[in-house]
Amino acid sequence: MQQTYKNITGWFKFEKKFDLILKGFDSGVFVEIGAWFGKGTAYMVQKIKEEKKQIKFYVIDTWKGTEGLPVGEIAKKLGGNVYRVFEENMRACDMLDDIDVISESSIIAYKRFEDESIDLVYVDGDHRYEGTKADLDNFFPKLRKGGVMIIDYYTFEPVKQAVDEFCSEHNDITYEIDGNDWVMYKH
Repeated sequence: MQQTYKNITGWFKFEKKFDLILKGFDSGVFVEIGAWFGKGTAYMVQKIKEEKKQIKFYVIDTWKGTEGLPVGEIAKKLGGNVYRVFEENMRACDMLDDIDVISESSIIAYKRFEDESIDLVYVDGDHRYEGTKADLDNFFPKLRKGGVMIIDYYTFEPVKQAVDEFCSEHNDITYEIDGNDWVMYKH
């Protein structure tokens, strides 16, 4: 029996909103920053496949966790890198061939993308202020007009501070708060 996202350890509570956002795209480029064990990856890719969308899906992660946060300690206990667990989960879900993995920090990986080349960015990586701010500043120019950026853990104070500052600097966006997530639409 093929594994699904429900069998993967981790956090992903954005199913309904992602389904609504996905309806707006028949094709495109989606980027996930921070995949960890792949629960969110598996859900999003499963929905893309079910809906028969022509979407190229990139996953950016170091799989080392963030030092000073619980995921960093988990990674240390698992040998310093959890990519093997992610890869096993994607293989079990039959999704390894449906994703393009970029095993590096998002503060480097963003340079791989042309400006206005991405339709959706799901940010669930470094939840510190500096990391969140860098992902916002680096990936916003990469979004097409009409593109969507989602920031997970908006209610976590360092993330909220970075997002609120970003919003005060931009009049070319609309956004909403959906539970723990901030969803931004670029004009």
